[in-house]
Amino acid sequence: MKYTAYKAKARGVLVALVSPNGTSTRCSLCGSLDTLRTCNILACRNCGTVHNSHVNAAINIGMAWFIREEKRLQQKTA
Repeated sequence: MKYTAYKAKARGVLVALVSPNGTSTRCSLCGSLDTLRTCNILACRNCGTVHNSHVNAAINIGMAWFIREEKRLQQKTA
């Protein structure tokens, strides 16, 4: 993590720590944990979508950050 943060800072990129819990098994479209993962494919049993598991996890991590920041900003303005 230190190396990533160092390289990101040198390039002006934000680095934020997000809990990885559920990011690789949660469907990024509907949020369901009822998924089937095979190799790099994640199939959601709830909504029927099929995702690349790495892209799906990246979307979930980005959304976790966005939700956290939105809550922080709401608390700041309240």
